[in-house]
Amino acid sequence: MTIAVILELKCQSGKGPDLTAALQSMLGDTRARQGAEMIEMVVNQDNPDHIIVYEKWAAKEDHQAYMG
Repeated sequence: MTIAVILELKCQSGKGPDLTAALQSMLGDTRARQGAEMIEMVVNQDNPDHIIVYEKWAAKEDHQAYMG
């Protein structure tokens, strides 16, 4: 069964762009993991220090293996 994971990040003032850049470099590897169906990052246009990563995994076990 597909599961969704939502990661909400609220950075220190002014640190959002640095985290966004770091996440962009890491998300390609995450997307290649077994069971990763979709991984998207959304940055609040009014507050770049507020970032949300939305993930869909084929199974809970796939996400747990990734986190493990």
